[in-house]
Amino acid sequence: MQHKHHVTIFRDCHRYAMGPSLAVTRSGDWIVVFNLTVMHEVGPHSPVPWLHPPYDPEYRNVLTRSRDQGQSWETPRVL
Repeated sequence: MQHKHHVTIFRDCHRYAMGPSLAVTRSGDWIVVFNLTVMHEVGPHSPVPWLHPPYDPEYRNVLTRSRDQGQSWETPRVL
C-alpha cells in the first residue's frame, strides 16, 4: 500500500496560487507548474473589480522542481 501525504510547496499570504499541475521527468525530477497572482479584496466594497488573466497584470505562470521526490522544492520561478 502506498502512503500519501500532503506537502505545501508554496505559501504567501499576499498571493493567490491556483491550478497546480505535476509532471515527472525521465530523470525522476518532479515539476509543478501553477498560476500565481496578488491576492485581491473581493466583495461589494472592493476597490477594483476582480481581474482574471489576461487582464490581471500580476498574473504569472510559475514552475518549481523537486529532485528528491517531493522532500524539498526549489524556489518557484516565473516561466
